[in-house]
Amino acid sequence: MTQLRFLPSIATLLLLAAVLLCNFPYTHASNSLTRSGNNARTLQQEEQVVIRGPPFRTHQELMDAVDVYLEYHYAGETAKQPNITTEYQQILGSYGPLEYWDVGRLDNFANLFNAQRNPLAAVATPNLSQWNVGHNVEIPVYLQDMFLGASLVNFDVSFWKTDLVIHFNGMFENAVSFEGIGLETWNVANGKLFMSMFSGCISLHQDLDLSSWQLRSAERLDAMFRNSSYGGAKGGDLCTWNNYLQTIVTVKDMFLQSKCISMVDPNLAERNDPNAELSICSPCDKSTIAMKPNILLIVADQMRFDMIRHVQDELEHYADVYKIQTPNLDRLLQSGAYFRNAYCQCAVCAPARTTLRTGCTIERTGVQHNDLAEEFMNNPFYEERVQELESLDHVLVEKMGYVSEYYGKWHMPQPLIESRDGSRRKVVQYNDFDYSKDEPFYLYDADGRKYKRYLESSSAGPVYFENGEQMDPFSGYPYTPIQLDARYGMPTNTALTTDGGLPRNRVGQPNVLGMSALDEGFTPSFFTGDVTKKAIQRLQQHSDPWFVTASFHSPHPPFVAAWKNLEKYWTNQEKLFVPRNLNTDGHMDKSAYDTITEQIPEYGDVEKLQEWTALYYALIEEVDEQVGEILDQVGYDVNNTLVIFTSDHGEMLGAHNRREKNTFYEESSRVPLLISWPGKIPQSTVVDEMASHLDIFATILDYAGGSEHDKSDGTSLRRFIEGAEINSDYEEDVVFAEWDYRKPTNKNVEDAMDLIMDRQIDDRPSFLVRHKQYKLMMQKVASSNQMDMMFDIFKDPFEVDNLLSPDVAMAQDDNLIAKAEHLRCLLLHWMERLDGESHYFSDPAANHGGSAGDIPEIRNRQRWKQIGFWVSDSSIDFGRISWNGNAFVRHEHLYMGTRKEQSVEITDIAIEGSDAQYFQISRTNLTLRHKGCARVRVSFMSSEAVWRDKPLDATLVMTVELGASTTQQRIPLKVPQLHSVPNLDSSAVPSKEKPSSTEEESQADSIVIDGEATIPTDISPFRGGDMLDESRPEIPARIRTVNNTKDNP
Repeated sequence: MTQLRFLPSIATLLLLAAVLLCNFPYTHASNSLTRSGNNARTLQQEEQVVIRGPPFRTHQELMDAVDVYLEYHYAGETAKQPNITTEYQQILGSYGPLEYWDVGRLDNFANLFNAQRNPLAAVATPNLSQWNVGHNVEIPVYLQDMFLGASLVNFDVSFWKTDLVIHFNGMFENAVSFEGIGLETWNVANGKLFMSMFSGCISLHQDLDLSSWQLRSAERLDAMFRNSSYGGAKGGDLCTWNNYLQTIVTVKDMFLQSKCISMVDPNLAERNDPNAELSICSPCDKSTIAMKPNILLIVADQMRFDMIRHVQDELEHYADVYKIQTPNLDRLLQSGAYFRNAYCQCAVCAPARTTLRTGCTIERTGVQHNDLAEEFMNNPFYEERVQELESLDHVLVEKMGYVSEYYGKWHMPQPLIESRDGSRRKVVQYNDFDYSKDEPFYLYDADGRKYKRYLESSSAGPVYFENGEQMDPFSGYPYTPIQLDARYGMPTNTALTTDGGLPRNRVGQPNVLGMSALDEGFTPSFFTGDVTKKAIQRLQQHSDPWFVTASFHSPHPPFVAAWKNLEKYWTNQEKLFVPRNLNTDGHMDKSAYDTITEQIPEYGDVEKLQEWTALYYALIEEVDEQVGEILDQVGYDVNNTLVIFTSDHGEMLGAHNRREKNTFYEESSRVPLLISWPGKIPQSTVVDEMASHLDIFATILDYAGGSEHDKSDGTSLRRFIEGAEINSDYEEDVVFAEWDYRKPTNKNVEDAMDLIMDRQIDDRPSFLVRHKQYKLMMQKVASSNQMDMMFDIFKDPFEVDNLLSPDVAMAQDDNLIAKAEHLRCLLLHWMERLDGESHYFSDPAANHGGSAGDIPEIRNRQRWKQIGFWVSDSSIDFGRISWNGNAFVRHEHLYMGTRKEQSVEITDIAIEGSDAQYFQISRTNLTLRHKGCARVRVSFMSSEAVWRDKPLDATLVMTVELGASTTQQRIPLKVPQLHSVPNLDSSAVPSKEKPSSTEEESQADSIVIDGEATIPTDISPFRGGDMLDESRPEIPARIRTVNNTKDNP
């Protein structure tokens, strides 16, 4: 037993004497319970004042005092500790009798009288009716397992204040004498977990009526009344709970073997617990049944992460430029969770979209090339992988009762929308709309053909060309080209072909840039938005939950925008942002990527890039307007709808002298990601942890209550949104992306090793790893002479300083090389976890003979400096602290290894320092071999927020034996200091504070030196309007001029 240290003052000693001599003369506010009639239960309290002692300050302090109380009163004489009487008297003198302890400032009461923790609780009969639980706190309160197994507990709990309690799970489990007096008065609106709360409570009174409980935040009711007496003839009808439940809840065994289940809504349980025997239950009004959430997935095409006004407001390099206007994406961002660091899994259309729809890597989907979305059936290797895929539509429709409809760009294999039973029945109900018949229909068709059908049935009018206009191949209508357009200055309606006189690299959609002859009512975005709104309006008339996807073509090329959205950007184009990594001094010589300016020098011209940027902004604004229309139709602020917005990948937009996507640079691989569910996801939640397209599949199923169907390669992002515990098994705050843009040139080949691919496997980096500020881009073949790259995103946000370029990699600081090795190991461990029975990352067949398999190739590759024993971090900086229900916790992983032919023995790993008790390690020794790496999990745990006001004193110490030498590595442990305990209620998770324009800007946008942000001197200091030729091109004929320049709000 923990020795208590009480230092009673003279006053408390006098109080003790008074208590002992006067038989506890504390004024008692007695409670009496009167039962009359059939259902009446009336609580009567005398208006008396309770005198309390000093307040308890910590959960541990209260638990120690409870243990002393239990031992003094209920342990046999031979079992008592010799000094128990002294300790009990000290407690009595300090705090007074148990019945009147001041616990109002505590937020944690978990396991207090848990008989599994202290068997004496099973025979104790405390009266805690006057405990001021929850009276003086403003943070979440935890009551889980408080009286688990405390058989004889029975007192009036109406005085307790429960409006901030979020965990009730197991609270009265097997408290067989508990009658439930006063429970009707509890406010449980913030409660999330109620599992086994009354399990085994066989004395719950027949008049107990919990129908007034408003379970607005409940997530789990498993076994809540299992083997209990709730639900007698006079008990409350729990059908009313459905008026408040905002999502489907887990209710497995909720009433298993309970006395009577006639008062529970059958629909509540049967939809979640198929084994529930609820045949005699009374029916409930179906309009009150808690439905699964409707799901709206909105996908833009080729929209990079920083193309939302709120995001640009956060970034330093947008401070003095004319910014994009996206009011509807801004309100969506502020209504829920905004992910600052989200990445696509592969930065090209079909692979990214297939991953997004299935949650699987490109190895598992078999769609690593755009053409393979259609050509997968040409070879058994790819066809087998595609046919094995399970899409969101398969799971939600066939396993969870959803209706799925999909509007806009598809660009994925057709089997993803066909039933997996071999019938080829469509799991997507509709994907198109016939304006002439005013009805939806399904047709597997290309996005461009859909758009042209819309135009044909619209009032767009006939096609005719004015001087200098060219045809937009996507719409078939004219547009006025800008300077970067391949046909700028060429004869009217020149063919976009080599036969039309264009070089091969100037043929295709990326070469089409200008202002549309059509107005805003005829854009691709308008039609996608319009048919989506019609679908939602129709689906809202039915009771089935729906899953609707709105997949916008914009801002993908052709970059042809309507004047309404283009005007403000065109007239302010000289103020638009210019990439700071454009035309910088030779940084692309240290890159594994080539540039478009090598072929088309015009893409290095600032003026021309700003014209292009104006078009790009206008296309995004078109999408934003339609997003607003759709959200208004959904009524997302009041309806039960989960909304996700993202893009398949980004757009270089001139950065690094490149266009399109196809790289791991931030502009290409980093995407917007917003997730909103009003009432469930708190407003203005900001997530800084790494997120991937791989995770969206799992996230949707998690919020829809279907995680048991999740067979994807990702993990639900809900843990980040709710601030849950992470990193317990492996590093989770890390993201991976891939590139293998090859396809076979031969068909019907049985053996994957015989496939002949259209390009080399190492034509560009194949893997991206981002962890905290470091980002590694690595080739797929060990022997490749192509360059690897690593950037410090915090110091070098524009990725111009390749830390692994050949001219510096061999002389680089060992700590930086250790970081590259760290990221390599994170990649290897990720591949090993996902390798599976199909050996996606270890079998040479997966690379069609192009390599020995990803795992051995990555392990053996050594294009940078080879070092011996390395450690990933010189200090362990703990990330966001979570509350797991029992303690504040955070896990971090320290990696180490050796790249030389040597054996390294770590003979001892320990934590030293005055605060060492708050840390744990997963192992105390290990052995490292050549090219191997290992990790030690270091965990911070504390039941109290001890770290919030002061730095902790703790150091991880490793004893390292290398040959005949023995050294010690000392690594400080740094826990972030907080000045207040965070509100950890996941139903109202506090957002991380958004920096204002005068506060700290994103670290990813400047170098911080001695507390001051400075622009790196080796980055071109271009801003909108700087160093530009004052001459501007003539505004195209169809673009109406304006006399004034609109201000950017």
